[in-house]
Amino acid sequence: MSKGQKSLEMIVGMIILLVVAGVIINMFMKTMGNAPTGLDPKQQELNKIISNCNQWCGGASSGDLGSKIDYCSHQFSLVGEGEVAERREGIKPYCEDSIYCFLVHDCKLANGQKLTAKRCKQILCQKFKSDYLAGDSNEVAARDYASDKITQLIKKGSCDLGEGVDNWYLWVFRPESTDKGLRISCE
Repeated sequence: MSKGQKSLEMIVGMIILLVVAGVIINMFMKTMGNAPTGLDPKQQELNKIISNCNQWCGGASSGDLGSKIDYCSHQFSLVGEGEVAERREGIKPYCEDSIYCFLVHDCKLANGQKLTAKRCKQILCQKFKSDYLAGDSNEVAARDYASDKITQLIKKGSCDLGEGVDNWYLWVFRPESTDKGLRISCE
């Protein structure tokens, strides 16, 4: 065998070895990526929700109104709709089919305030009033417009949270009965 042939065989052998190594590494990475985390599907989904909330909170802390609106108004849902979520320290019970960041995440703004459900209601009402007033100066119509918009956005969910102080929807958003159903008022 000549030196050239031995070199060629060695190069081909190295290429085959690299391909096999790549396949083995790829299989290993796929296996590790699908490894069970030990968390149930609801907890995994809740962690994703909290991650989104954390991103919006970061934007809200820097003063971004869009991030505040997203934090306050984006509705999430967990597996098992209609159930009351387990109570955790510092978090009010909520329906699993209607989760908002202010229910599961603690957002502290740069000015020291927290982005709570009550503060979210104020932000949303102000936003929708100003949207309306940009085209019309009627304060009553702007308040009605804001009330309608926030009523469309913020839902309690399908479970029964009761009538007590743990019902965040009743105590913070204070929906009123109208001929069209419940309506959140922007005072």
